[in-house]
Amino acid sequence: MPSVAAEEELRQREILRETLIYKTFHAMVENWSDEDRGNCEMNRQILHELCNSYFLDIDRKKRFHGIEYADAHKRAAYTVKWIMRFRPIQTKGENVSNNVLLANEQLAMLVAFKKLSIPIERVEECIIEHLLYMLRFRNIDTNALAMSFYLLQKDTGAPT
Repeated sequence: MPSVAAEEELRQREILRETLIYKTFHAMVENWSDEDRGNCEMNRQILHELCNSYFLDIDRKKRFHGIEYADAHKRAAYTVKWIMRFRPIQTKGENVSNNVLLANEQLAMLVAFKKLSIPIERVEECIIEHLLYMLRFRNIDTNALAMSFYLLQKDTGAPT
């Protein structure tokens, strides 16, 4: 059973991750139309559960491999995995735009880019479209996604 200090550290890490995702959501919808913004919302309870699941999963992986820290690309990939599994952005209406329909995919991508300091304006549009398609319709392989993020980071000249 984890110590009280370990549980508190985990909770602090969860709060930081929740804050990052929540702020990224608000930055994402800032430039959307009022209608689109009104057709979706972040479910904070689901957000909390996804962050908890993320940390349990990544900590389990670190213990299994005997490593102290997961690299930034793995952390980004696991964050994407759990955003897509829990889908914390909920629609509030029907006949919504593609922005709203793909809000969780966009959020997952933007959080990963932010974690890796990948400037979205340097990413080719076709890569963004392929990434959104993959997040929407394909099973997520965190190892392949981590490698993709590494290559994308190199390609865009973002610091590693």
